[in-house]
Formats: sequence, structure tokens, C-alpha cells
Amino acid sequence: MLLTTISIGLAKSMIGKYNSAEHFLSRIPDRSQQKTIALLLLIENSMRADKRSGAEKYAQKLISRASPETIHEKLREANESGMMWPVSTDLVAPVIAKELQKQSEKIAKTKNVDEG
Repeated sequence: MLLTTISIGLAKSMIGKYNSAEHFLSRIPDRSQQKTIALLLLIENSMRADKRSGAEKYAQKLISRASPETIHEKLREANESGMMWPVSTDLVAPVIAKELQKQSEKIAKTKNVDEG
């Protein structure tokens, strides 16, 4: 069922039915092992739909649930020929990198309570 839902969402995105694609891809439960790939596809779908803020929102969700190593691995897999769901790393990686940078900057600005 989940694989079908992702496949339909991907197909909708590929034919330019971005709102419909988002509907299907957003239905993947948070507990699912497929959620990471669904979020990558949602980021790509949002970028193709020219909805940068949506892409950023999905990138934030992705970062909150997956380590940078896991994200890197999924993006690497997306470039290999055997990937079931192709992800455009050219569209997706810069959005994720920017969101990771924002989070890093927030952490760097955190002051030690002893420093006052």
C-alpha cells in the first residue's frame, strides 16, 4: 500500500500534477521506513512546483527525523541506477544543505548560560 502511494505520488509529480503528488506523498505515515524517501520526493515536488517554502518545510521535517549520514546515503542511492524512486539531487540537495546550515547557525549562536 505504501509503495503504491509513493509510486502514484511520484507519477503525479512527473506529469506536473504537483498538488495531487503532494497529497499522495504526504500520506506516508511518520513511522514508516518509507517516510525518508517520501520527504525527499516532497522536497523535489515542491521545487518543481516553484514552492520553495514548501520544500524548506519538508527539508526541516527530513532533518528532524534523519541524520545527515542517512540523508546523504539516500541521496547517493538516488543517483544509482537501481533506485526504485529517482530523486533529483540537483533540486533536493541544495534545499537540504541550506536547512542544515540554518540549524548549524542556530546552534553556533547558542550561548553558554555561564557566559551571560
